[in-house]
Amino acid sequence: MPFRRGVFLLSAALIVWAAGATGAGAQSAPLCEHAREFLVDDFAMLAEVEPETIADARTAQVHSGCRITAAGGTALTLTETAALLYEQLGATGWTRTPDPRDVPARGVRRMRSEGVDCLFAVYKAVTETIGTGAQLRVNRAFHPLDQDEMFNVIVQCVPPLAAVK
Repeated sequence: MPFRRGVFLLSAALIVWAAGATGAGAQSAPLCEHAREFLVDDFAMLAEVEPETIADARTAQVHSGCRITAAGGTALTLTETAALLYEQLGATGWTRTPDPRDVPARGVRRMRSEGVDCLFAVYKAVTETIGTGAQLRVNRAFHPLDQDEMFNVIVQCVPPLAAVK
């Protein structure tokens, strides 16, 4: 299998950071739980969840949502990795969001499961000099096997609403 767990130096508290959050962010973080479980359990990634306010161009609304930042390792190309991620998402019950307005050719897809819409973006791991705090933390904590390349996935989840026409 191309996805193998590396050596994790990050505590479980970081992986499920949102579980202990307070305020409005704590209400939005559960939107990410199903996607986080997939990335960690099915795709062997290390993930951090944070509450986020998301300006959603698809619905022309601003939502209280959440963001997952994940790091993983693969022996495949980035294109093959993205294709496999979306294939495995589909195999676990995720479907394309109606009128997704995403960019599948660039590894970005909007998927729906369990009453949540999530925009998944697969990309090459960021370096130490750029990226958010969450990206730096998961990248520093995840150590791919020697033959694997590190990659990242960012997921933004919001309540499922109809797209504006």
